Amino acid sequence: MNLPFTYLPLDAVLTATGIRSKSKLYAMMKRGEFPEPDRLSVRCSRWRSDVLAKWLQEVAAEAERAREERTRAAIEKAQSLVLARHVKAEAAA
Repeated sequence: MNLPFTYLPLDAVLTATGIRSKSKLYAMMKRGEFPEPDRLSVRCSRWRSDVLAKWLQEVAAEAERAREERTRAAIEKAQSLVLARHVKAEAAA
């Protein structure tokens, strides 16, 4: 049988995501920053592995966009400094 996903308990979710504490995870859920688990019974909640995989991909994509933006900003700043030095050197000549 080939299941499309598995249900993960809290400890596995913390390990898979790198989130260090239950309280941090629940605070993220409350703010809508982390997927809610499926309630399988009154005392049993589990997270779907496919939902977590999608969330991790979105987080990684956002981190990559932020990294590219920081790189672009650093390059623009360096270019403006070089241009300013060039203009200053021409003015002194």
